[in-house]
Amino acid sequence: MNNQYFIDREHIISEEIDGDTVVINLETGCYYSINQTASFIFFAYDYGDNFSQVLKGYQLIFSVDEKKATADVNNITSYLADKKLLTEGIPAQTKKVEYTPLTYVKPLIEEFDDMQEMLLLDPIHEVKEEGWPHKKDE
Repeated sequence: MNNQYFIDREHIISEEIDGDTVVINLETGCYYSINQTASFIFFAYDYGDNFSQVLKGYQLIFSVDEKKATADVNNITSYLADKKLLTEGIPAQTKKVEYTPLTYVKPLIEEFDDMQEMLLLDPIHEVKEEGWPHKKDE
């Protein structure tokens, strides 16, 4: 498995906050809280790394054995791709990143859909005169 992925910034927005990342999928209206360990995987692909490179970087940064790293990277990659937070393909731009060792914490992604209706509102046609996020009365 040497797949490459990228973040489709037309449909996915993200903000890194103290190592964790908040990601919003503008197509589904769902948002995600991604811890630092899973964030490494998310951004490593977008920086241009393929699966093998992400795996090596993950082992190096978190000091985990190959078996654990492979399971973590496989699981998180599959989840991110299934939720369309990563798109298979080659990133338009790549960047070289200096990796600093971090404390390993089990990678975690939490999905939320409580703001789905508001995030999917058409800001021109489905809102009151006050604008988004004030939905027109049905």
